[in-house]
Amino acid sequence: MNRIRDNFARVAESIEKAARGAGRDPASIRLCVVTKKVGEREIREAVQAGAKLLGENRVQESIPKIEALSDLRASLEWHLVGHLQQNKARRSISLFDVIESVDSMAIAQRLAGLGRERGSPVRVFLEVKTSNEPEKKGFTLEVAKDAIAETLVTDGLSVEGLMTMAPFTDEVARVRASFASLRRLRDQVPGASELALSMGMTDDYEIAIEEGSTLVRIGTAIFG
Repeated sequence: MNRIRDNFARVAESIEKAARGAGRDPASIRLCVVTKKVGEREIREAVQAGAKLLGENRVQESIPKIEALSDLRASLEWHLVGHLQQNKARRSISLFDVIESVDSMAIAQRLAGLGRERGSPVRVFLEVKTSNEPEKKGFTLEVAKDAIAETLVTDGLSVEGLMTMAPFTDEVARVRASFASLRRLRDQVPGASELALSMGMTDDYEIAIEEGSTLVRIGTAIFG
């Protein structure tokens, strides 16, 4: 028995079930396999099981993994899903295809400058804080609309989506409201209706799919 392969298959099946239950096409939802706590062997097993999109939380910790998997680079897409420090910005764009955790205009402008410098825009998601938890990072809902509008026309950036984390709670209604607020935010900004919605993790991805997620970030349910 291959634990990771079997777990990956179960997650893929539950994503399809949740999508169909919500009247959505399962193909419209991408699975980002979060590899922050595992090493090369486990990641390769996940890739063999079907993973094509991988997510890491920290730039420094991702370097040996991405380098070790360089032989698979052409077939994989790497996303940074954790907080990005400005002093790691240059290194991050050499490692990752997409930075999902752009949580301030300062980091957005820093990445835009690097995109202009290298002659190709940096692909990003804007992280939006949809709960009142003080430890969470991201644009608040009050300022996010203007931030989205501004970054959509910023030279050096290619804004491809919005990302959020639901509150840490067992209250389904609060989790659902968090995801629904991100979807509504996207739909309120001119020119943003096609942006991806990265929302939903191991404990809440089925709810996220019901609320319109197009990308779920799952690690524990696959690797344990």
